[in-house]
Amino acid sequence: GRLKSVLRSVDQMTSMVVDLLLLARVESGAHIEADQQVELDILVDELWEEQLSAALARKLSFTNGVERGTQIAAPLGALR
Repeated sequence: GRLKSVLRSVDQMTSMVVDLLLLARVESGAHIEADQQVELDILVDELWEEQLSAALARKLSFTNGVERGTQIAAPLGALR
């Protein structure tokens, strides 16, 4: 119900804040220890899939423009 929806939104916003903080550290030149290689195109597809029903309800569409096979180094679990 409503509580589940609110908790899901909190989880998504928390994840977004963590991602933004990580990006800010990268842009500032801070050294980030990489624990894993991440297929960026696949990650973007998975994140879109998680939001698909909400996006369709709002008549939004998305095209993943990340080149297939593009990898990034990221701390384990930092991008979820």
